[in-house]
Amino acid sequence: MYPEFKGFVVMVTGAASGIGLAVARQFIEEEAVVISPDIDEAGLGKAAAELGDKFIPYTCDISKADKVAGLAAFVRDGYGRLDVLVNNAAMGKLTAIDAMTEEDFYYHYEVDVKGAMLM
Repeated sequence: MYPEFKGFVVMVTGAASGIGLAVARQFIEEEAVVISPDIDEAGLGKAAAELGDKFIPYTCDISKADKVAGLAAFVRDGYGRLDVLVNNAAMGKLTAIDAMTEEDFYYHYEVDVKGAMLM
């Protein structure tokens, strides 16, 4: 247990499922508030039902600068600060390198690289 996270405002991108959900769960167990931007609205709903009111779902495509700006305003106006950012969101579309198209490449790049930079 890490009591130093009690009361922290934490953001975990991609916390609707997988590793992000596990990270969010751990921070909530440590009594942090977790804001979770993700494009998976249904997954966010399920996570919110499981994790309760300290999990703040926020439907957002982090590869879009205007959406990230809206997220930043939401955090600033609602919480006044952000203590921790976990840049977890990534696309998991696995494609063999010899079958990868330029479109496949940019699909990953937009979220995995550009999204992390925008955050």
